[in-house]
Amino acid sequence: MAQQTTHSILMIRPVVAMPNPQTLASNAFQTSVTPRHALPAIQREFDGAVEQLRDHGINVTVIQDVPWPETPDAMFPNNWFSTTPDGRHYLYPMLAENRRTERKPKPLEFLAAHYPERVDLTSYEDRGLFLEGTGSKVLDHIQKVAYAAKSPRTSTEVLEAWAQHSGYEIRSFEAVDSKGKAIYHTNVMLSIGTKFAAIVSESIPDEQARKRLLDELSLNREIIELNYKQMSSFCANVLELEGKDDSAKIILSTTAFDALTDSQKHSLAAHGELVHLEVFLIEVIGGGGIRCMIAELF
Repeated sequence: MAQQTTHSILMIRPVVAMPNPQTLASNAFQTSVTPRHALPAIQREFDGAVEQLRDHGINVTVIQDVPWPETPDAMFPNNWFSTTPDGRHYLYPMLAENRRTERKPKPLEFLAAHYPERVDLTSYEDRGLFLEGTGSKVLDHIQKVAYAAKSPRTSTEVLEAWAQHSGYEIRSFEAVDSKGKAIYHTNVMLSIGTKFAAIVSESIPDEQARKRLLDELSLNREIIELNYKQMSSFCANVLELEGKDDSAKIILSTTAFDALTDSQKHSLAAHGELVHLEVFLIEVIGGGGIRCMIAELF
């Protein structure tokens, strides 16, 4: 049976600290303000997160970003590629033009060396259709199902093309934030671990669609319900990984950890050690959480 998690990940160390002006329109989590001296502070957050992950037995490959072309969201590599255990890597079509240039030589060389078979979906960019990796779709590797909230960054047509290559079934649905705006990435409202699913189910306005999703997820997993306020604190933007001793680690940000109730922490901790990392500035400036910073290497 397929495993849900991995002990190896890739992270991109940032070389620029600024909100991406090309993603502000669709990312409600992002700010337009850059604090003074942001880059050294963000790099300290990044380096601290890497050190803590390694201390918990996670195998972390770090690639240093380069200044040109300028890519303010480079530290979120899970959006432009993913990997599979059979030596395949996928390249995804990105909505923002400056995010497409995150596909730089060094990470591409790494992927080619370790995952020699490439499935390149980036030509959909020419048609204005996008699918931003494991931001757009949250994967149940065990059941081979992909859950995806439709948005400007998540095209059902590209999802179907990806599914033809991957063999996964697709569950697509509408999900909106508290203001009724489409949620830009599925992984801010849903996380799937081996034995749990953390979900902001109130974000799915269609009651029947919500019930179908919850019923399916609850067949094999404990449902941990989150609310809109917790979503804004990245509580659904978590990821289960494996330490070298094969023990489960639930990776989340300190922002998310502090926003969870004691009961929710207890529920999550039943499925793995909670490892919370301080990435507050990255969350504020980049509009992405710790899960977005991690590209899994299967």
